[in-house]
Amino acid sequence: MNIKIKPTNPNPQHLIAGIDLKNSNDIEFIGVRETKTVLILQGGHVKPFKELDKGNYQTIKELFLLDEPAQEYFRCFEENIKIPFSRKIELYSYYMWGGLDHKPDIMEGTLQPSENFRDQLDCPSIDFAHKQFTIDGVELTKRDLIIIDMSANEDLDYSIADRLNIKPVTLDSHKTKLLKKTNCGSKLGLVSKSYREHLIFT
Repeated sequence: MNIKIKPTNPNPQHLIAGIDLKNSNDIEFIGVRETKTVLILQGGHVKPFKELDKGNYQTIKELFLLDEPAQEYFRCFEENIKIPFSRKIELYSYYMWGGLDHKPDIMEGTLQPSENFRDQLDCPSIDFAHKQFTIDGVELTKRDLIIIDMSANEDLDYSIADRLNIKPVTLDSHKTKLLKKTNCGSKLGLVSKSYREHLIFT
């Protein structure tokens, strides 16, 4: 199985808002939150997800089939309603790359890593096997996200510790490690950087 995922070139040429409109191979997925659908921005044109070419669809499908937590999430829904497989692939793409961050999600035919996009605080994608949330390229844990979200909401430390079911002194240790690995000097700096990296749900 040949699934290519590699970091995006940070300095591509001839870009407008991060997308090379002259290169029809570059694709940006745009998630529509109201309907949880995906639009495709390609070659300066916007089209529905169903018009994604077969090769790129197959690449996303293969990644989805390797993502057991994502499949389990959709299986839970199927107890009440049957979801067409093509719709699962669109939803998977929505959760993985739905943010409009002006960086191609498929670049020169290569599927890029997932984005920091979430459509709600406890977004199901947090548990997907191939979904990563990062700051400065450093992967964050689910616990890190809770600390960041609650800090951005100006919740007090005792509330954060209670949510995590840990002691305040343990929370202090987690916060120290989180600030160090994200290269932030304070909680305010962490929240500010999280906003810049489109990490905090808005």
